[in-house]
Amino acid sequence: GPPVSVKNQSRYEMAPLGKGEYGVAVVVKNLTRGRQKGVVKLELPTGFVAVKGEQEFDLAKEKETARVEFTLRLPKEMTSQEYVIRAKANEVGASFEAIAQPGLETLYWSEAAEHRLRAVDVKVRSGLKVGYVMGSGDEVPEGLRQLGVPVEMLSEAALGSGDLNRFSTIVLGIRAYAAREDVKRYSARLLEYVKQGGVLVVQYQTQEYDRNFGPYVYTQGRGAEET
Repeated sequence: GPPVSVKNQSRYEMAPLGKGEYGVAVVVKNLTRGRQKGVVKLELPTGFVAVKGEQEFDLAKEKETARVEFTLRLPKEMTSQEYVIRAKANEVGASFEAIAQPGLETLYWSEAAEHRLRAVDVKVRSGLKVGYVMGSGDEVPEGLRQLGVPVEMLSEAALGSGDLNRFSTIVLGIRAYAAREDVKRYSARLLEYVKQGGVLVVQYQTQEYDRNFGPYVYTQGRGAEET
């Protein structure tokens, strides 16, 4: 394998058209027993400019890692498409990892150190603020933040006694009614928030939602995965 492994901290992100600056983080890992040092640089699409073109790393021990951050200036003429940003550390442009389990053959996984930026033609209304109730786990809050939407994660205390009316929209994450009892317990508060003019977005739920938690009477029927 190579002396170092390099990968982008995130593989995919979004940015609204017109965004001026954009941050990219690269993680470098020492795969040898000796010291590894050098520079990390990015291969950028046409029109992209790195504020600092190359950045140094110095890893003294095996498996030691360094996180290198770049600030990019985005071109004004971006269009709604995907842009690929590639990272290299001492000309190594891929991650390298050993996958091992006792009694099984060790396999090696390598993947190009690419970060894909999707430019999106979107405009965010001023004053928009989202309260997010995480369910079984998803990346919607981070996606909203990338588009410039302020997001606040709502705890049990916030659902039970917080001022929900300060949010223009509240979003319930995937399987929230299965993962969190407090969502069921305070469902009436969420409906009252809607009656007062708030917007409530309920994402995919399973059979735990089949208790008329919505604003109207409904029958969910068989298991959610089957309907």
